[in-house]
Amino acid sequence: MSNTLCLDFGNTRLKAAVFVGDQLGEITVLEEDGKKAIAGLVQTHHPDKSILSSVIDHNPEIESYLEKHT
Repeated sequence: MSNTLCLDFGNTRLKAAVFVGDQLGEITVLEEDGKKAIAGLVQTHHPDKSILSSVIDHNPEIESYLEKHT
């Protein structure tokens, strides 16, 4: 079964959700959009794919990291 990491960077909060197959597994509120925070989620949940939705000027390293690791 595949894992999907979904990132939602809004104006007020930065959130992450992990789906296992089509079931919501875990929701996390992030303190910052640094590569270290995202890498921690990837190392913990081992997602096969990722989705990033952002309305802010997020850290550009995140997209590169997600492309390589999910």
